Amino acid sequence: MKRAIGVLLLTVAVIVSTDALALKKAAPPPPPPPPVDGGTVQGGGDNMDACGAALCLAGVMMTGSNPDKCSGYIETYFGIIATKRGIFNPTKTATARLDFLKQCRSGDSQSQNNVNNRYGKSRGL
Repeated sequence: MKRAIGVLLLTVAVIVSTDALALKKAAPPPPPPPPVDGGTVQGGGDNMDACGAALCLAGVMMTGSNPDKCSGYIETYFGIIATKRGIFNPTKTATARLDFLKQCRSGDSQSQNNVNNRYGKSRGL
């Protein structure tokens, strides 16, 4: 009986140590990619500035009004400007702005495209 208990305890010790070793070897999940503009990244990898810009600009498209809470997000979006030889380049600006909006991974890509199609090449509202 003592031998059976000893074998059982030894088996349990081996299983526990093997599980602990496996946990040590497991690689941690990769960190979310850094945002392009230095905005805040949430646990799911969302750039909250990009999400705010997408929501606010979609709201402006629907209602025509710009709430005070949205001014920072909208300024961030329109602050993304691409130039060619020092001259505003609307096409490259729209591409850079869409890349920014897509940092909001939880956002609706169709809505992001609609916002960027409307405002991507413009210099402001």
